[in-house]
Amino acid sequence: YLMAGSHTDITDLKETGKKAQEYQQQLIERNKLLVTIMDNAPVGIWLNSLDGIPIIRNRWVTENIFMPLEEWAVCKKTDQEAFSQNKPCFFEESMTFKDGKKHMVQTVKVRIVEDDGKVLGVLGIGLDITEKKNSELALKRSEEKYRLVAENTSDVIWVFNLNKNRFSYISPSIQQLVGYTVEEVMAQSMERFLAPESLEIITKKMTISLNQFIKNPQSPQNNLNEVQQICKNGETIWVEMSTKFRYNSLNEIEAVGVSRNIEKRKKAEKEVLYLSYHDQLTGLYNRRFYEEELNRLDTERNLPISIIVGDVNGLKLTNDVFGHNAGDILLKKIATVFKRVCRADDIIARTGGDEFAILLPKTKLEEAQAIISRIKKEFSKENIIAIQGSISMGCETKMDFEQDLFKIMEKAENKMYLDKTLNRSDINAKMVHSLIETLHKNFPREKEQSCRVSSISQDIGEAMGLSEKEIKKLKEAGFLHNIGKIALSYNMQSYPIIGYRILNNFDETLDLAEAILAQHENWDGTGYPKGLKDKKIPELARIIGIAQAFVEMTNNLSNNVMSNAKALQEIQKQSGIKFDPEIVDAFIDLMLGN
Repeated sequence: YLMAGSHTDITDLKETGKKAQEYQQQLIERNKLLVTIMDNAPVGIWLNSLDGIPIIRNRWVTENIFMPLEEWAVCKKTDQEAFSQNKPCFFEESMTFKDGKKHMVQTVKVRIVEDDGKVLGVLGIGLDITEKKNSELALKRSEEKYRLVAENTSDVIWVFNLNKNRFSYISPSIQQLVGYTVEEVMAQSMERFLAPESLEIITKKMTISLNQFIKNPQSPQNNLNEVQQICKNGETIWVEMSTKFRYNSLNEIEAVGVSRNIEKRKKAEKEVLYLSYHDQLTGLYNRRFYEEELNRLDTERNLPISIIVGDVNGLKLTNDVFGHNAGDILLKKIATVFKRVCRADDIIARTGGDEFAILLPKTKLEEAQAIISRIKKEFSKENIIAIQGSISMGCETKMDFEQDLFKIMEKAENKMYLDKTLNRSDINAKMVHSLIETLHKNFPREKEQSCRVSSISQDIGEAMGLSEKEIKKLKEAGFLHNIGKIALSYNMQSYPIIGYRILNNFDETLDLAEAILAQHENWDGTGYPKGLKDKKIPELARIIGIAQAFVEMTNNLSNNVMSNAKALQEIQKQSGIKFDPEIVDAFIDLMLGN
């Protein structure tokens, strides 16, 4: 039994030993495989004892990490923390690699305990995340930079989620733009901040752009629109809005936009547009706009269409005598009259220096003529210094659509010129009368002097045997000799020139102008303004010069008033120097005879 039993046991032992060898070999092979796996792993794997002594290290650790004592102390500290937790703990640790540089290693550490409860140490697995950390740092810096740009720029940067119909981001400059805080805007939809007209337009445009984006999301188009945005205080401002669509990480469609305040630019554009269609001086439309409106309004539904053409009388005279500022006032006053008399829809334009036109849709000829009457009446009430408001006007009406509206305008112009021609003498007489009346009203002494010079000049002319025509001219020139004094902004030596300008504007006084200009020329050529000599001085001027000198010497209001006899002596002394000797003799004979 024992032998038999022993025989059996030996057989079993052999079998058992064989299996043990096979198991041992498997363990060896398994350990080799495990080592191979560890050494070829792209991460560091190590096992440290509790006192920090390395037990196992794979090839990655031995080839890469060079740990100074101070760094091992840090790692030992994290080992102890992992050991105390008895669960995997994650760390980011700085380690010196054999390239001499600091690398950031992400580690996971866990306590290793055998089945019998014996503690082997702390297992660590490390991954070099230096490149990742550098990328994260670069990204963070980039985000910080763009955040600073976004938060400090005056433009508003925003992201609007179309799926949620809400803003997902908006920069703080929104408060500067419209007065709302970021929180207030984030709680509202985009419709809340757009004017109704802009909302309607932008909705249509964005819908088209959105459909294009959905069809081709790889090439999103940038959309630039000008909208009116509602501010917190109720005001509306112009904003330029640049938008582009994108898909976010949740596959939702977002509109990324930049909004910029263009209120100043829009105002400038409006001013430019205004100036391109308006006369800067009067505020009326200009010729360019007027002619565009002729074409636009030339439709059958606007019939009858009337056109009024006007030409301001006396603008050149006003500019010559009182300066262009006075002429500008004259033009502004007629513009004011036009606006006051005409209807809001009538097109009133300044088409030239002193020319105006009024386009009247749906207006009969009789109505246009009534408007002309009211304009003339109202303008006649206006006075610019010494010029009474006066305008020549004509009108014509288009009754049939086949008629050429520009031909209608030509007929209106012809009627205006006819009005100016027929009333020219009356207009001129009124202007001269207005000027001399204003002068005499403001300076009564000048009226007395005008009358005396006129009377004495007439007497001299008769004594010299001049013709009735010349005597009449002499009388008128004597009366008007000081009309240039109406323009007191000039010095006294200039008033003959001003008088010349005034009289030269009218056909009725044109032949008197030269005499007025030369009234202070001297026989010996020492006078002004041309320095004319002897017979080159107009005869009327030579006569007026003597009459004027005598009146000034004997004027009761003068500080050096002379008797008639004394004045005659002074004039006699100037004979051949200042005055024509023949006229002096005739004047003295006349006075002594009287």
